[in-house]
Amino acid sequence: MAGNFHFYLAFENSLCEDYITEKFWKILEGPDLVIPIVMGGLRMEEYENIAPPNSYIHVRNFTSPKHLAEHLRYVVSNEKAFNYYLEWRNKYRLYKNGNHISRKY
Repeated sequence: MAGNFHFYLAFENSLCEDYITEKFWKILEGPDLVIPIVMGGLRMEEYENIAPPNSYIHVRNFTSPKHLAEHLRYVVSNEKAFNYYLEWRNKYRLYKNGNHISRKY
């Protein structure tokens, strides 16, 4: 399913401290080379502390939806930029412990 797409929106409908949507983890666990675009949690650091580095695009890194769209167009048109967001797959593995997922080097 996701293999036909470059990006996956992993947005939450509310911002909750220390919560990252399961949608984010499902796309990272999957075999498809898809980059999640995330919005959730109260702070970007919540993603930085637990997710593999450079495994997602956070909407708060952009000043406007237009700025985000320009970046997405750039990523799709530039193979090196696209692969930048997938390099984590060669360095990290995701591990499940019950409902909790964590990264390991």
